[in-house]
Amino acid sequence: MEVIATISFEQFKAAVVATRRHYSQQSEKPKWKGIVSIVLLTFALQTSGEYLGVSASYQIAFYLALLILGVSLFLWCKWQSKSCLRKTYEIQKKQLNGQIMNIDESGISGKWENGDATYQYKWSPFESFIDLADGFLFFPNPASFVRVPKDSLNFDEQQAIRTWAQSHRG
Repeated sequence: MEVIATISFEQFKAAVVATRRHYSQQSEKPKWKGIVSIVLLTFALQTSGEYLGVSASYQIAFYLALLILGVSLFLWCKWQSKSCLRKTYEIQKKQLNGQIMNIDESGISGKWENGDATYQYKWSPFESFIDLADGFLFFPNPASFVRVPKDSLNFDEQQAIRTWAQSHRG
């Protein structure tokens, strides 16, 4: 089957979020370590403030300033990550769109409309895949994905892709 690959910014964003979620679930990093570290740091600051004789009002002001700084840093990081994601999409838009993909029981191959480059993947090298509402994400490694959009595929073609991908997983 032949598919013309297209991806909007919103689809790219969803693919990146799904990729992060997929690999963070696989690594199973415990979040409790960060929480325990923050609690211990707060306890250490409180204890050292009492030991040094700092008044309660100064300690409260310090913690409020720390809280405001933390919230501000969190919001700034959110804004920066969206901005960075938008820039990444704009840089890669030509590579992400306009691919002519051929998908069959042997794997996924493709070329760009202008013929600048081609690629070919057998099903077995994909570490894993995610079945999203608007496309399939296949991962040859943790740093990249091959997206197959579903909008031009009927149900039987989508089912065939699922079967091929699952039957060759290691």
